Amino acid sequence: MIQYSTLDAAILNALAEDKPTLDVTSDSLFGDDHHSRAKLIAKAPGVLSGLEVFRRVFELISDQVDVEAFKFDGEEVVIG
Repeated sequence: MIQYSTLDAAILNALAEDKPTLDVTSDSLFGDDHHSRAKLIAKAPGVLSGLEVFRRVFELISDQVDVEAFKFDGEEVVIG
């Protein structure tokens, strides 16, 4: 079981380090009501690992994010 206090601190530190100061182009193109979709795609065959951390990163960014997983940690993945 992951200790969220430790994980959250590591994630928030990484996000603060990578956070852009101000992106005028993005701010003008994407308003507060903008919605996006993304897919996590395997570039090579392997075993899925770290999904809980992946999900937590997005939960900390916004309470409006929904991560829908079709595979679980420990399951094999194929390209694409």
